[in-house]
Amino acid sequence: MKKIVSKRVAKKDREIALLFGLIELFLKSNKPVGSHTLQENGFEFLSSATIRNYFSKLEKNGLLKQQHSSGGRIPTSLAFRKYASHCLDELSISSESEQFLSKHLKSEKQELSAYLQESAEILSHMTQCGAFLLMPIFDQDFIRTIKLVDMGNKQLLAIIVTDFGLIQTETLYLPKELLPKQIHKLEAFCLWKLGKEENPKIEDANLSKIAQYIYNELIVRHLTGSSSSAETIYQTGLSKLLSYAEFQDPSSFAHVLNLFEDLSLIHPLLNESCKLGNLSCWIGEELFSFSPFATSCSILTVPYFIGQIPVGAVALLGPLRLPYKELFGILHCFANHISETLTKNVYKFKIQFHSPLSCKLLEAHKPSHKNNSSILLENKKRTTP
Repeated sequence: MKKIVSKRVAKKDREIALLFGLIELFLKSNKPVGSHTLQENGFEFLSSATIRNYFSKLEKNGLLKQQHSSGGRIPTSLAFRKYASHCLDELSISSESEQFLSKHLKSEKQELSAYLQESAEILSHMTQCGAFLLMPIFDQDFIRTIKLVDMGNKQLLAIIVTDFGLIQTETLYLPKELLPKQIHKLEAFCLWKLGKEENPKIEDANLSKIAQYIYNELIVRHLTGSSSSAETIYQTGLSKLLSYAEFQDPSSFAHVLNLFEDLSLIHPLLNESCKLGNLSCWIGEELFSFSPFATSCSILTVPYFIGQIPVGAVALLGPLRLPYKELFGILHCFANHISETLTKNVYKFKIQFHSPLSCKLLEAHKPSHKNNSSILLENKKRTTP
């Protein structure tokens, strides 16, 4: 462990300096910190007895605790809150991290949903945390293609891909088993109705009825999903949490898994982040009102913007023992980059969007063309076979 350079601290600042020094040692080692260890790492100007006196005061104030009477101290969630608030006031990022984000988050393409999902993957990998991303609604996201996959037992898996890179999957049930060439005709029929392919000319009346049912069902489900897309949260990085000692216990990891399974727990925090408009964090007991399962966790959030309008937010989930200083710098830089990319592409491709805080269309961002339909249902010039 790299030794912290000793620096004499004014008496009035010693208590908080000792607390932050202990936290930084604990972040590196994940082990209780004793007075001698802290003294050897930046506090040589204080005796171990003096440090223990400070420990006692900090313990009485709920900032430190002992797992064993003869062992060192560890920070409480209240201590991490103080430390995190301090880090929020001193945002910084390494040049390597800044260059990495700049390289991977600059993009000129219309697939904005896919871009945001890919960005969340990059953030999770970079921070080794679980990541959640609240996505805005992008209007005029036309269906690009539909794929049908035979799952057996009269089941079809339908995959809908939109122009903005959104992928939606639906399970459909057939009235009877179909041959592969018949399923291919169903897929061709759906694409024909969207104006993507030529008429497959289904001569079998029963298969024609099935084709029309499949198409109608998929469009209705897609429309229903699109109407609530302000609530869409993309999540990734659950496996990253297994690298933390705090979550290797099955019961602890089960609590974290509950947060991933029930997105209604994380959604209020992402929404609140949009309203606050800046970096925020919830640590330990602060999360109890959202979920009693989250009190062993920390959640860091930041909103992102199109122009000056908050259109979404991203959250990182990890244990209490997180490198807050580093993560806040990364989150701040991450939000700036995706805000810049989204703003540029929204104006370049004339894309309408909705803020997740409102279902009202943002009139100032309407494109110049007249087609305001968000979903291309079908080519009306075609007729059913």
